[in-house]
Amino acid sequence: MKKRIIRMSTFHTLLVTRQLGKQIKEKIIQSLEQEEMDVVILDFTGVQVLDFSWADECVAKLIAELNADLYHYKGILVENCTDDQAENIAAALLQRNLYLIRLESLRWQVLGDLREPLFSTLSYLHQSKSVTARDVADYFQIAINTASNRLSELAKKHVVVRYEETLPNGGKQYVYQSLT
Repeated sequence: MKKRIIRMSTFHTLLVTRQLGKQIKEKIIQSLEQEEMDVVILDFTGVQVLDFSWADECVAKLIAELNADLYHYKGILVENCTDDQAENIAAALLQRNLYLIRLESLRWQVLGDLREPLFSTLSYLHQSKSVTARDVADYFQIAINTASNRLSELAKKHVVVRYEETLPNGGKQYVYQSLT
C-alpha cells in the first residue's frame, strides 16, 4: 500500500480561518494529483493551533470531495494531532455527517459520526488487518451480502482500502485492508 504523508506544519503552524483552510486544501489537492497513492496521511506534528473554521474548510471539505470520488486515492487519515485539534476536526466532520480515522501512537480512533454496526466491522478489520466479506460474515454470523455491504460502505467512505483479488478458480473477490 503506497502512502503519502503531508506535514501540515509546512503550510502553517497556526491553522485558523476558512480562507487559510481553503488555500491549504487546494495546495494539498494539487500535490496529490501529481502522484498515484493509496493512502494520504495528514500529519499535524508541529501545528500549534487548529480551529473549527479551518478544520471544516480544509479537512471536512476534503473528505466530502473524496467521498464524492473527485480524487483517485483510496484512503485518508490524520495523525499526530492534539486532543483539542482532534476535537475541532471531529466537530467539523460531525456537522457534515462524515468520519475519518485518527492514528496516535499506533492506536486508532474514529473522528466524526460512525455508527454501529459499521464501527464494529471497522474494529474487526483493524484487528485483522485484511479481511474479505466471508471473513466478516463468519465473524459476526451475518449474511455474506450484509457483510459485503458493510465493507463496501467503509471503502466508499475511504476509511479502509479495497483491492480486487483473483481466486484460483478464476473468480474475483474484494479484499479490504486497514489504513493503519
